[in-house]
Amino acid sequence: MGHEHEVSSISYIPGHTDFLISCSRDQSIRIWDTISGSCLHVITDGHKDWIKRVCVTHQGLYFATASNDETIIVWNTQ
Repeated sequence: MGHEHEVSSISYIPGHTDFLISCSRDQSIRIWDTISGSCLHVITDGHKDWIKRVCVTHQGLYFATASNDETIIVWNTQ
């Protein structure tokens, strides 16, 4: 189970290097287990166009996504 279009950005969650977050032109955000390679969570609500970038805070508590719809959304990792 992966993205339906190209991946535009990925980022590790600091302090939790077994997990990473990816975003894509398919307007989804996915959280991955790097050990098993499985997708743990999919977020599809929020942006109205493809997601260009994902950035995780230094503490790993929040991440932000920037979209071609000209919005930025801050998400809680908890």
